[in-house]
Amino acid sequence: MTTANASERAFPHIWEIPGGSADASDASVAAAVARELREETGLTLARVVCAVGEGVEWMEGETRWLKLGFIVEVERGADGGEAGGGGVEAVPVTLNPEEHQRYLWVVEGEVRAREARGVKLDFNWQESRDAMLLAFDMKKRMRDSLPSAGFTGQV
Repeated sequence: MTTANASERAFPHIWEIPGGSADASDASVAAAVARELREETGLTLARVVCAVGEGVEWMEGETRWLKLGFIVEVERGADGGEAGGGGVEAVPVTLNPEEHQRYLWVVEGEVRAREARGVKLDFNWQESRDAMLLAFDMKKRMRDSLPSAGFTGQV
């Protein structure tokens, strides 16, 4: 999933990966992921599958920042929608209009082409696009490592 920033934000109409900062009240990184996912998309975290890459680190004044990415699974919506059960388009998403104006479920080819269904994908940072492409590659490798007998769902 990728989201477009609301027009009032610092980077209006620019696409990014949903996320945010860990708060002191978050019991763990996974708790921060769950909270940010809920705040930005209305989705409920079922589990963190794995981290994507090593993260991106930078300094801003005296503060050291580390941006991490994760592949996650979300719980079914009230209408039963979920990835693998009606497709991701069936997953109910509720954006915070002060933060985001639009979302798209994208596939690897769309991220590579920087366009999805006629919408130009200008990402906030090259690292965001790179992280999405790495996540697609990791998902393929996870899927390829599963035994083929008896597997009927999506990874």
